[in-house]
Amino acid sequence: MRRSAALGAVLAAFLLAGCGGGGTDAGASAGPKASATTGAGQDGQDGQSGQGKPKTDPGKPAAPPLTDAQLSTALLNLADISGYMFQDWPVSPRDSLKTSPADCQPIYDINIPSKTPAPKAAKGQIALSMMGETNGSGFTIVLLSYEQSDAEKLLGNLRTALEKCTAFEGGVPSRTTVKPLKAPDAGDEAVAFHLSSAGSAGSYFTVVRRGSTAALFITAPYDKKPVEPPKELIDAQVKKLG
Repeated sequence: MRRSAALGAVLAAFLLAGCGGGGTDAGASAGPKASATTGAGQDGQDGQSGQGKPKTDPGKPAAPPLTDAQLSTALLNLADISGYMFQDWPVSPRDSLKTSPADCQPIYDINIPSKTPAPKAAKGQIALSMMGETNGSGFTIVLLSYEQSDAEKLLGNLRTALEKCTAFEGGVPSRTTVKPLKAPDAGDEAVAFHLSSAGSAGSYFTVVRRGSTAALFITAPYDKKPVEPPKELIDAQVKKLG
């Protein structure tokens, strides 16, 4: 009963924040502790050095885009990882507002998520931590299926944006501060960053590409202190993507 109530509180927080797939539109995010170990929590002091470089295999063929049904199957459930509850969360890619400066556009686009490039399929859920340092914290997981070349371009554009972008205007809230973080060693490539606005604790974001799929992990708008997406949650999801 308590677990259902806790998950309901996280869902209510998302609804009050007007959050769709997750992002700067969500405002303040996270859970009761800020000490979760993720491997992504250190500043990328010189921009790209904090971001995971692509793991290339020239002889490996491109992975086909996953279908809607395949993404549904790829979402985590209770059999995949202990200590979490899961709730489906609708994801509807939409048209993006323009950012100023334009260098920051990929950062805003990924957390809408944007229709450019349009994913072939998109699925999302909320993972509520029920134990350990992140107990009570909620995380959005969004899986976006692309042609692999588009998925690679998406991560590449994010990596470049995080080298150049420190703050932008456009979207909700009107001004957002960007802080690159050290990306986890996960999937084929990954980036991590923190977004905040005046008066909010902000949200942590981790984006991991596995083949043709981009997996987005976001701290939920739930409490006053942001908690980074746990490495164990990221690893479990990437493993299930194959």
